[in-house]
Amino acid sequence: MWTLILALLLISRVSDGQVPDSADGWEELVSSNGVKFTARNAHASCIFKKRIWVVGGRTNSYVDYNLLTNYRRADVWYSYDGAIWAQQASLTGDYFAQNTDVVQPGEIAPFYARAGHSLNAIDINADGVNDVMIMMGGFAPSPSNDVWISEDGNNWVFCGTAPWSPRAWHATTLFQGKLWIMGGTPLNSEVWVLNSVRRVARDAPLTRSLYNNYTFALNWTQMPDAPWSPRVGVSVVSQWYYNDTAGQTIANSTERMVLVGGYGGFLDEGANKAKYDGFACRADSWETYDGTTWRLLRAVNSFSPRAWAAMVTYRGEDRRVWIQSGITADKPAVPRIYLFGGGYVGFSTTSQKRISSILGYSDAYWSEDGITWQQMNYEEGGGSTFNDFYSSELWARTTVNSETTYLGLWGATINSFNTSSGDEFPGNLILIGGDYDGSGGFSSSVFRSLSGMFCNVVGVACNGNGECGSNGKCVCNSGFSGFNCEIDNNVVSGAATLTIGGALSLCVVAVAALYTW
Repeated sequence: MWTLILALLLISRVSDGQVPDSADGWEELVSSNGVKFTARNAHASCIFKKRIWVVGGRTNSYVDYNLLTNYRRADVWYSYDGAIWAQQASLTGDYFAQNTDVVQPGEIAPFYARAGHSLNAIDINADGVNDVMIMMGGFAPSPSNDVWISEDGNNWVFCGTAPWSPRAWHATTLFQGKLWIMGGTPLNSEVWVLNSVRRVARDAPLTRSLYNNYTFALNWTQMPDAPWSPRVGVSVVSQWYYNDTAGQTIANSTERMVLVGGYGGFLDEGANKAKYDGFACRADSWETYDGTTWRLLRAVNSFSPRAWAAMVTYRGEDRRVWIQSGITADKPAVPRIYLFGGGYVGFSTTSQKRISSILGYSDAYWSEDGITWQQMNYEEGGGSTFNDFYSSELWARTTVNSETTYLGLWGATINSFNTSSGDEFPGNLILIGGDYDGSGGFSSSVFRSLSGMFCNVVGVACNGNGECGSNGKCVCNSGFSGFNCEIDNNVVSGAATLTIGGALSLCVVAVAALYTW
């Protein structure tokens, strides 16, 4: 007989009864004219022609043009600064392909209303400038594999269906100058790459609807299925990376794709039966340098398992470094991967616990290597406690029944975008929309990151050992060093002391569970 005692330590940091002193990490961008897209999640966004674009998504129910109740949208919005938005109200394109009976031109796009699709800006002639936006898949209303391209955001060209199977909530990213798509529902671990896009003439269709006299021919290649479990709502980004702890320098920087989390699992049958471990959200991370060979970075990361998170790579004008000037004079920092929110749903073979709704997260992390993740925000209360829940992430704050509350957010999008110049890098992080858990509902809010976001460690600016400068770099007090002033240079027994989270008192509550077998 063995007895296993599991202890769960809940650490609550209290400083004179107040929440930690965080630097301002976000600001909400508010429209001055009141014009804005409907609150939504499962939309898609990208940066194109010095504007940020939002297309489609899932909203509260409405009566559409044919007097049917709908939840999905077929609208197109753009903004030059993230605050003032305009809707494309005279959309044109290949209405003959799908929305044949709507007003043409009009504010309803030629493609079916959809959610869980992707939208990317890509360079199709290798001149270093993105030429088109490409929208793919999504629930329309069933998972789809149609492809649409726009050169200006107003005219949309139907490019037929892709060779990959219909899907939604898939992941896309630009890697090695090409567009990659992977995962999605129905659950799969497929990986495809778009090799080329070529404009070609089109024969006039027999239709009274609007159409273009050209289309685009797309060439795809299927890569070997990835070793990670089939999943949906997975996050993937590209990142230039070098391992300075292994003696590498910026000269060794190489582009890779990093994949994190998602919901899914292997089927409990056939060759994958031995791999079956339930269907649930994951907390793993993977990397690939060629799209073929994947390496598990970490099976369980320090953050909670999640899917439908907002993840982005933040870098400077030089794609190999985090910010253009670097962190110190002698070593520029690797571009950081930022992870915000997301949600959890699932069950395992051991507990068989099913969750009928998505539990949202209100936390924030960053990582250089995809293995070690630093939490930026502070959270307190909620759960079975008597305290209201609080998160230092501004985007977690919303209003329910006329009262301010903090809730988890999933299904939001995030992009790097300089709201002053319209450039993508270096820029602010722009977080758009999403769905608050519980009674929070859909969001139409847009948040812009501030330099203070880079100074916070578990909600404490510069670990309490300095002040956050205007460039997002901590100015450390005497005796402290490190990017977040985490190194105490007062050497004791020949070693410096690390401080994480500042000089706050700790209250530790232990809860023990006893299992016997």
